[in-house]
Amino acid sequence: MEEPHICQPKTRVWLIVVVLGVGCLVLAVHAWRYMPFFSDDALISLRYAERLTEGHGLTWNDGERVEGYSNLLWLLLCAGLGSLGIDLITAARILGFLGMAAVFGAILYAFRPTRLANAPPGLIAILLVALSGPTAVWAIGGLEQPLLAGLLAWSVAILVRRFEHPDRPLGQLLAAGTVLGLIAVTRADGLLLCGLLCASYSLACGISFGAVKQTAVLAVPALLFSAAQLIFRLSYYGEWAPNTALVKVALTRHHADLGLLYLSRGLTAFLPLLILSGAAALTTLWHARSRRKLVLLIVPVVLWPAYLVVVGGDIFPAHRRLLVLVVLLGFVVAQGLTWLEQRSCPGSQES
Repeated sequence: MEEPHICQPKTRVWLIVVVLGVGCLVLAVHAWRYMPFFSDDALISLRYAERLTEGHGLTWNDGERVEGYSNLLWLLLCAGLGSLGIDLITAARILGFLGMAAVFGAILYAFRPTRLANAPPGLIAILLVALSGPTAVWAIGGLEQPLLAGLLAWSVAILVRRFEHPDRPLGQLLAAGTVLGLIAVTRADGLLLCGLLCASYSLACGISFGAVKQTAVLAVPALLFSAAQLIFRLSYYGEWAPNTALVKVALTRHHADLGLLYLSRGLTAFLPLLILSGAAALTTLWHARSRRKLVLLIVPVVLWPAYLVVVGGDIFPAHRRLLVLVVLLGFVVAQGLTWLEQRSCPGSQES
């Protein structure tokens, strides 16, 4: 039985609000530099959203139905705001900023500041994410990346907190699984990201029947959401995959070379975050509970870039698809700084 954390008072709500506000303000100023950027491809999703609000269904034109989008949940959310009379470009930007603010909230949920002295881990991680190019550009860029980032951050945050109290009921895992289910219908390759997180959670828990059961609880919602979308796709469009995937996906040596170039340029663009997260990972590697959290993060940190290499990277500016990596590395930094802060509070040291 673990010793009580005698050096951890209750969370200060005002402190969370201040840190979250600072992060959002920094992001707003950073994103403003890139105005009025808006991705051309975002207009495709907004065309579908507009026709949906007008009662024409999820279609591009009247006549044959074609699934020319790969971001169903994002499209539906944009349509929801559009139905309230909000201009769809404005709606996409509102949702983009809220998605990134959700990342900040998730970091603070996972690493709650209980007093001013232990606010820096969350604050520094949030600022590193907010000051990254992909974060600022795509907060206003109109595509679904901020929504994916926000959902990813909350699924990770729930699982990180679960390592603090592993004996809690499985409802917490079901909540994380439901968030993964939303990821699965946010992007066509969202299910892959869900699989990476489920695999990393299983590895972090260790090989046991209990770990298998917990991983199954985590994975089932994502599979159900994906199955529901597939049934809808087959019945509505008559296809097994969105048209965008059929047109763009090609696994060739040329694509792999493009993917390597994309990855190398992208990682260079946020080298300080890479260095700090690497140092944070080494700092916490030899401590049991911190190591479990690190394993949870490291598997997708390694395998998501590998996937991007295989598919040839991305054509959009500001390394859009590396935003997943920015979010995960932000959590790694927060974990390392939190461990260092706990060393100054003996009653809160991990076992």
